[in-house]
Amino acid sequence: MSLGDRAAQFAPFAALTGYDEAVKASEIKSCEQVLVSEDDESEINEKLQILLKKIGERPEITVTFFKRNENQREGRYITVTEQIKTVDLYKRKIIFQNDFEIPIDKIYKISGNVFSALERL
Repeated sequence: MSLGDRAAQFAPFAALTGYDEAVKASEIKSCEQVLVSEDDESEINEKLQILLKKIGERPEITVTFFKRNENQREGRYITVTEQIKTVDLYKRKIIFQNDFEIPIDKIYKISGNVFSALERL
């Protein structure tokens, strides 16, 4: 038997298409949403007001928010860095340039250069 044929005997075999991806997805840790303290909520609201004033500059911000798993109570925290398009106070969402939306009540933390004056206080 040739060396190549012999090596082929021991090559990995993917009998279940998509199995590896399913295993990796199940490894993502789920958790419940952490309640934001009053101080943190106040800070988030201050930063939203700054964003409303600076919206014409299209600042880039980083937002950490809670995304609930479909049909479950648990979810995970996701961090997104993107240029902001608008803050919709009526729908209570931050909307980014790529039209990705984050509900304001799911925000855990907001940061970015646009808040540097606030963070120095």
